[in-house]
Amino acid sequence: MMPDSFLWDIFCQVVDNHGDLGVCWRLSQHMVSLGQRVRLYVDEPSALSWMAPKHSKNPSLQILPWPKGSAGFQRDGSSWESPDAVVEAFGCEIPALYLETLCALSKAEVRPWTWINLEYLSAEDYPERMHQLASPVMSGPAKGMNKWFFYPGFTAQTGGLLEKHPPGELKRETPKCAADKSSSLMWHGNASLKVFLFSYEPKALKDVLIALSNAQTLTHLKVSQGRASSHTHEVLQTLHFWL
Repeated sequence: MMPDSFLWDIFCQVVDNHGDLGVCWRLSQHMVSLGQRVRLYVDEPSALSWMAPKHSKNPSLQILPWPKGSAGFQRDGSSWESPDAVVEAFGCEIPALYLETLCALSKAEVRPWTWINLEYLSAEDYPERMHQLASPVMSGPAKGMNKWFFYPGFTAQTGGLLEKHPPGELKRETPKCAADKSSSLMWHGNASLKVFLFSYEPKALKDVLIALSNAQTLTHLKVSQGRASSHTHEVLQTLHFWL
């Protein structure tokens, strides 16, 4: 049983298609549903405006800017609470300023904290070998500590998977798809072919769009936010199409 009211600091850097932020947001919601408190540090919080429009309405979940320099991470002495656990999601590097502050407070208060390295979900067998292994910190303000690997997975030897709807969970918002300019995932009723595109910058996208436009039936194409949406707009403009 997880103790109540632990404070978790989760660090997330958005790489491309916001999947990393989606996982961290989902994890944050899950932790809050279990009675925990969460501070989510993210370098691109603007994505939450369409991913989770009501994200600011829960007092147990704070969205904070990524610490950058002396102006990016401020505390006024005793008012800043050091966390019980820090989650470093998907290899993002926790800013040195934050670690320096946390380690200094931990030594002064003699309050232990746990450093978790959250890895990607995989169906391979290596998560069973790597899950819960220690990774010694060899330099920096946290020298001498251990990071602990957490691997989600599908077996009892891994960290498992989040439940889809645990009791009391915050309602997950439906993301907006860039291609249809609507705030829901409703499909066009007359479309014979329904396609959801999640990609980077595939060279074949131009040929795919031409083939869809030449088809005899109506196609409804939804495109994920981020690099997929930007690249699709660029290709459509070269073809003189408009979304």
